[in-house]
Order: sequence, then structure tokens, then C-alpha cells
Amino acid sequence: MIYYVQKPVVFEAIQYKNLLASKYELLRFCGLENITIISYLLSGDYDVFVKTSQGKVKLDENDYIIKIDKNEFQVCKPEEFKNMYKVIGEKPDIYKILCIWGELIWYVNMSKNL
Repeated sequence: MIYYVQKPVVFEAIQYKNLLASKYELLRFCGLENITIISYLLSGDYDVFVKTSQGKVKLDENDYIIKIDKNEFQVCKPEEFKNMYKVIGEKPDIYKILCIWGELIWYVNMSKNL
């Protein structure tokens, strides 16, 4: 039997706190065309939606927004995000990416693939 491992993928993500705390970061990260804000004037509440490949997804507090491509996003719940992904830094070095998956550690030298 032959075993396979998925290659590590590097992506950008932000955590949505609430509209007041995150609106500028949210708009800069996703772009105005990918965000919909519905405000309820009588109650003062609002809902924020992100355009994804599955349609518009409502954001809850602490959800993560993952940028898959320039204009493609995915919403991920905090528990799932923390179980699946590890922070590698503000700007990862393109030639050395540290990927920790369970107890397996890989040092990927990207220059070999260039």
C-alpha cells in the first residue's frame, strides 16, 4: 500500500471580531465587492456577509476569513481553524516554510521547485 500526504498550503487569514473593531481590516482584506453589511436601524444590530464560492456566508464573532485566491474566500469557525491550521508568521519566508502537522515536521525548501 502506498501512503500520500497533502502538500502544505500557505494562505492569509484574518479573524473577524465585530464590525466596529474589524471593519477597516475586513474591507482591506476582502475588498468592498466581497462584503455585504445589513444594518437593522430599529435595533442597531447588523449582519456581515462574505462572498464565497458557496454564496454569501454570514460572519459570526471570532470567525476566520481565509483568502484562497485574490477574490475567493472561505469562512471557518474558530475551533475548526485552530485544529486545522498553524500560524507561520506575518510574512513567511518563501524559501523555508515550517509546516507542523500533528507530530510530523517538514522543512520545505521552495527553491528546489523554482
